[in-house]
Amino acid sequence: MPNFALAFERYQRGEFAAAAALCRRSLAVEPADGQQIHLLALASFQLARPAPADLWLCRGIVLLGADGLVDAWTNRGSVLSALGRRDQGLNAVAHALALDPSKARAFCVRAAILREALRPLLALAAARQGASLEPASAEAWTCIGNAVQALGAPETAVAAFARSIALAPDDIVAHGNRLFTLSFMTGTDDAQLFKEARAWARTVEKRWAPMPLRCPSRRAKRLRIGYHSYEYFRRSLLDDYFPPLLRHHDRDRFEIVLMADGGRRDARTDELRAMADGWVELAGLDLAGKVGRMRAADLDIAVCLTGYLAIQRVVFAPRVAPIQVAHMNHVATTGLAVFDYRITDRWLDPPGETEAWNVERLVRLENGYVPVTAPEPAPALSPPPALANGYVTFGSFNNLAKVTQATLQLWGRVLAAVKRSRLLLKARVLDDPGVRAVYAMRCGEAGIPPDRIDFVGEVAAHGEHLAAIAAADIGLDPTPFSGGHTTVEALWMGVPVINLRSNSVVGRLGASLLCRAQLDAFLATSAEEYVETAAALARDLARLGALRRTMRSKLLASPLFDASAYTQQLEHAYEAMVRERR
Repeated sequence: MPNFALAFERYQRGEFAAAAALCRRSLAVEPADGQQIHLLALASFQLARPAPADLWLCRGIVLLGADGLVDAWTNRGSVLSALGRRDQGLNAVAHALALDPSKARAFCVRAAILREALRPLLALAAARQGASLEPASAEAWTCIGNAVQALGAPETAVAAFARSIALAPDDIVAHGNRLFTLSFMTGTDDAQLFKEARAWARTVEKRWAPMPLRCPSRRAKRLRIGYHSYEYFRRSLLDDYFPPLLRHHDRDRFEIVLMADGGRRDARTDELRAMADGWVELAGLDLAGKVGRMRAADLDIAVCLTGYLAIQRVVFAPRVAPIQVAHMNHVATTGLAVFDYRITDRWLDPPGETEAWNVERLVRLENGYVPVTAPEPAPALSPPPALANGYVTFGSFNNLAKVTQATLQLWGRVLAAVKRSRLLLKARVLDDPGVRAVYAMRCGEAGIPPDRIDFVGEVAAHGEHLAAIAAADIGLDPTPFSGGHTTVEALWMGVPVINLRSNSVVGRLGASLLCRAQLDAFLATSAEEYVETAAALARDLARLGALRRTMRSKLLASPLFDASAYTQQLEHAYEAMVRERR
C-alpha cells in the first residue's frame, strides 16, 4: 500500500497537512480503507481538528481489523478529551484496555486525560502502569513527569522528563516540560536556565534554519505588530495582562494583528478580535503551515505572548518576522537566537545582573513587564477575618505545582512563629481527596499540623473565587516560583502577600508586582526576613485593617494598573526596535 506508506512517512515527519491530503486521495479510490481512515483521523487531530478526527475514528473503528482496534479506541480517548468529553474519553480507553490490557499507550492516554481532569494521583498510577508494561516508552515517562509536577515534586518530574528525552531526543513536549519544570526547583538560577534553554534551542536551530527577513517598506505610517498566542480566551494566563494593552494601543501608529494558535474560543476571543485590526487563524495547520501564514502576514514585529513551554515558541524558530519579541508569559530566556528582544523591567531583570543569561536584548519598561487590570466581578471588601476569628489565617491560592516541600517548610516556620494561626490552601486540584491527603501529610512533615490547615478546591464563579481568597488575612507567596495573577487577585481583595525573592526570573515575579504596586514592604530577601515580615504583620491587626480598606484605591493609583502609560512605553520600544533595524 504505497500511498499509505508515503502518508505515514509524512505524518511521522510532522507534515500533517500533507499526510491528510494523501489519505483523502487514497480514500477517494478506496473509501473503506480502515488504515487510511485511521491515519487521516490522527492527522486531523494533530492539526487541532478534533471533531472531524472523531468522526473519522468512529468510521475507522467499524472498518479496522482486530489489530488496529486497540490503537483506534486509544486514540479516540485523546480526541474525546480534547473535545471536552473526558468521561467518554476514559470509557474509550477502557474499551481499548478490555481488548488488550497490556497496551502501554492506552495507560498513557488514560494518564493524560486524568491529569487534565485534575486527578494527578490517578494519572500517576496510570502512567506508572504504562511504564511498567513498556519501560522504553518515552510517552509514559512524560506522563509520569506531568503528574508529579502537578503534585509539587519538580525534582522527580525533571528526572522523569530527562528519561523521556533520553528515549526520544526529538520529543519537543518532553524538552519543553523539563525546561519549564526546572523553574520550580529550589536553587535553579538564571545561568542554569540559560544553559538548558540554549542546549534545547541548538537542536531546533539545526532543523529550522532561520530565514532572514527585511522590515517591510511601507508608505503608511503604521507599524504592523503581530501578537501570537493560544490564550485568547477568558481566565487564561494571558487574560490579566493582554486586554488592557490591546485597549490602549495607538491605532494611528500601530496596526495590530492577532495570530491565534488554537486554544479555546469564547466571548473574550470575540472581544479581542473586535479590538484588533486583523486576525490570523493558525489552528488546523502544521508547523510549516503556521510559519508560512505568519510570514504572509507581512509583519514588522512578531511578538510571542505565550512562550513558557518550548512547543509554544518553536514556530518562531525559522523567523516569521524581521523583528521577534518575547513578551508576557515567559519564565526565562527563550534560548532561540532568532528572538531579538525580551520585554521586562528592572525588578524582573535587575540591570547588570541578568543580561548574560538571555539570548535576547532586554528591554526594561518603566511601568513593568506587563500591565494588569482589576479582577472582575469582585465582591466588596470586608474586614480582616482575624478580627472575628481571633486568629490569623495565612493563605496560598497558587497552582499546587508551585507548593513544593521547600515552600511548605518555609510556611511551617511562619505558622510556628504565629501561635494559633492557620493555613488556607486553595487550588482546583484539591477537590481530589487523595491530593488533600498527600498535602496534609506533606504539611505535617514540614511542621504544619493537619488540624491547622483548611483546604478549598475549585470554586466555579469568579466572584466566589475572590471571596474565598478574602478568607485569608495574609497571603504567602511560594518559592522559588512566585505567584502572578493570584497575587494580583489577593491584593485586589485587600490581602497583602509576603514574597521571597530568588535567583531566577520567576523568583522575581512577586518583586515586580509588589514594587509596582508600591507594596515593597512585603518583600523579603531571606527566609528569616520572610518569616519575620509575615509574623510582624500578623501581630498588627490595625495595619491589616487599614490595608483592607485602602489597598484597592492604592492599586488603581499605582504604576501596576496604569495600562495607558505602560502601552505608551511599549510602543516607544517597538519604534526604537524598528529604527535600529532600518
